Amino acid sequence: MYADPVAECQKVTDTEIETGQCLLDTLSTANAVLDSAFSGAQAAADQLDSVTGRPVARQALEHSQSAWSDFRAINCLVPAAMAAGASGSGNSTLGCQIDMARARTDELQGFARR
Repeated sequence: MYADPVAECQKVTDTEIETGQCLLDTLSTANAVLDSAFSGAQAAADQLDSVTGRPVARQALEHSQSAWSDFRAINCLVPAAMAAGASGSGNSTLGCQIDMARARTDELQGFARR
């Protein structure tokens, strides 16, 4: 289990600008790990489709990932909106994107292990 990404970055930075950069770096890493997990899940889906002779798993996975990506973009607007434009509201959006990427990574890794 991870801590709150904003809190993680605030612990190791001194300014709001440094915290924002830390969050951007963390998001980049989380997205790279997410992409790797998605590739692993695609390989597992391809293998299943090959065994069953039905092109269902890969299609479902790709549709799910596309919908998840759209949902993350919309869902992560909420924390900033709830902060009413206060200082650091953008960091709340980044923190949400990191949290969701980490959770989706775990989910995709589970798909790959099935």
